[in-house]
Amino acid sequence: AGELEALSTGDFEDVRPLMRALQRNCEAWQAIADDATSPNCHLPLDIAKQVAWTAALVFTQTRKVAQDPSRDEILVLALINRNLAAGLRGDPS
Repeated sequence: AGELEALSTGDFEDVRPLMRALQRNCEAWQAIADDATSPNCHLPLDIAKQVAWTAALVFTQTRKVAQDPSRDEILVLALINRNLAAGLRGDPS
């Protein structure tokens, strides 16, 4: 989330750092989605479905940012990441 937030302040003249960050974010979310949809997943089914749906949203949002980078659209991804991290820490805020 921090890397994406930092990149959101750029002018996107050189999009390579942003594209690398988006790729890393997608790789992380792919691993999360794979775990959530695995037959060995220990999450309750409704939670696993929500995680998979969120991953699909992240992939859609990533394509949107890659095609037309904007601060607000990048911050959407960062916020999703922050909320997931907070949930994993047990922080409801």
